[in-house]
Amino acid sequence: MVTDAPAARLQKAAAVGGFRSLADNAVDWVRQGKTTLQEVDRVIGSAGAELEKTGYSVTEAVNGIAALAQVRQTVATAGLLVLVLTGSSSEDTEAQLMDEGADDYIRKPLEPARFVARVKAALGRAGT
Repeated sequence: MVTDAPAARLQKAAAVGGFRSLADNAVDWVRQGKTTLQEVDRVIGSAGAELEKTGYSVTEAVNGIAALAQVRQTVATAGLLVLVLTGSSSEDTEAQLMDEGADDYIRKPLEPARFVARVKAALGRAGT
């Protein structure tokens, strides 16, 4: 059936039927660690805005070293656990990030069981 219903009404009907937008699904994937905010932005754009709508604060950095510096310089975030998950094989970058306060540095590809163990160990060291 074809209809001339306003877009808002169609979106509401779709939501009632279980439809979720690509952006909603992407935000869930970021929360679950299945992808990164950068990848979502590359593919669909505006992921940061979607996360901010759900109560998250989003700050971009040019790289992991700059991101770590941003986290560690603010009193409100200085004590956060920072796990670096990367595809980089640079030992120099790993050493620098660990020296600057990263709690762990994990390279991709990863084995799920080992990844979970490393996260649990980091959480244990952090007392959470």
